[in-house]
Amino acid sequence: IIGLLCLGLLVFMFIRHKKTGERNADLREKNKRLMAIGNIYYSMHIINLREDNVQEVNATDLIRKYVPSNSITYGAKAIMHNIISEFVVEEQLEDALAFTDLSTLAERMKDEKTFFHEFQTKISGWLRGRFIVIDRDENGLPINVILATVIVDKERKKEEGLIQISRTDELTGISNRRAYEEKIDEY
Repeated sequence: IIGLLCLGLLVFMFIRHKKTGERNADLREKNKRLMAIGNIYYSMHIINLREDNVQEVNATDLIRKYVPSNSITYGAKAIMHNIISEFVVEEQLEDALAFTDLSTLAERMKDEKTFFHEFQTKISGWLRGRFIVIDRDENGLPINVILATVIVDKERKKEEGLIQISRTDELTGISNRRAYEEKIDEY
């Protein structure tokens, strides 16, 4: 009887170990996919809004310096505020802080799957930050979100060039009617 019980226990442990191994393999595969996606971004982090912590998927050494390995101690809100305050140019700091305010993010994203904001940094030019909802609670508020940033400096320069072309007469190189009307509206 003891032998049969031991054999049954061994079979149970083997089956459980096999299922655990399969789950671990599945998790490794999912992490590998997430890392592949994360590598196309300047930085990518998973933020748990309820627990106020952050987990790095991908980041540069510059960003990594501001996201401690034990983010639970510091809190995602404080980390986000420190990073934005350190990197964003003064003229856009208020808007960038409002966009990345994790204390209001869940309510702002209640009916949204994703939203983004572009801001100029002191170091890498223009960045586009995008929040993406991973999961929601029973009230539809996001619990976990991804924050992904990508450098859009070249895109912004092209856009500014096109705007300049649209405001300039091709033949003379002086401002055209559109540019004057914009200035009048501005004044």
